[in-house]
Amino acid sequence: MVMLCRQELIELAAKMMEWAALSEAVEIMIRQQGEFCQWWTDHVTPGFRLGSNQWVSQERGITMPQAEADTGITNQQVSRWNQGLADEAAYRDKIYLAACRKAGIEPAENHRSGCAAVIGERSSAWSAGP
Repeated sequence: MVMLCRQELIELAAKMMEWAALSEAVEIMIRQQGEFCQWWTDHVTPGFRLGSNQWVSQERGITMPQAEADTGITNQQVSRWNQGLADEAAYRDKIYLAACRKAGIEPAENHRSGCAAVIGERSSAWSAGP
């Protein structure tokens, strides 16, 4: 699934200090997660049990176990995405910060500062050239 490869692109862009590519990949990932969460809300139902572990689809279309099996994405992951997307700016900063930390750009101890400032500073220096 394309969405899952986006994380690797984000990490690579951070390592290479390709700030425009990093920003674009983060925006695409956030948009795709939002679209997927909306699809999940519109089409996936937990169903209800009629007896011993029988799931019955309600009117939305697909049961949660079937959606998880078909997509490879769990309900818990969708819930985490929804929580992050509730405050998109903070979620975006969290993704940037994780990418920067993984690339060794910002120390892990500095958990309160956003990576956006680091990206902004380095982006200016990067585009200015030597």
